[in-house]
Amino acid sequence: MAKKKTVNKSQAIRDHLKTHKNASPKEVQAALAKKGIQVTEALVSNVKSTAKKKQTKKTAGKKIKVRVSKKAAERTALQDVKQAGDLLMHAVELVVKAGAKEAQQLVSTASEVVKKIRGSK
Repeated sequence: MAKKKTVNKSQAIRDHLKTHKNASPKEVQAALAKKGIQVTEALVSNVKSTAKKKQTKKTAGKKIKVRVSKKAAERTALQDVKQAGDLLMHAVELVVKAGAKEAQQLVSTASEVVKKIRGSK
């Protein structure tokens, strides 16, 4: 006796939804019933819901590009330059107060401390 060919109902629903994206569960149920596939509205709703969840998971991991106006970018760049200038002034003050060799040793020691702190996190 030959086996009866079984139809994957969920796949039939997905296939129908590919061509009829905005079909309601009742419409999908009626369309599949015409093809001889008996499904419930609840199953159609579950398949649609699962498809939406999978779609949002695919887009959830994507990076969102943030657009920054030219003025905002210029302000940020100006702030960065100002901050770099302030840091440079502090470095110059250190050299003046401690001397060139001692300032160089202090910067080296500070660099080692920063490496240890970052390495411990």
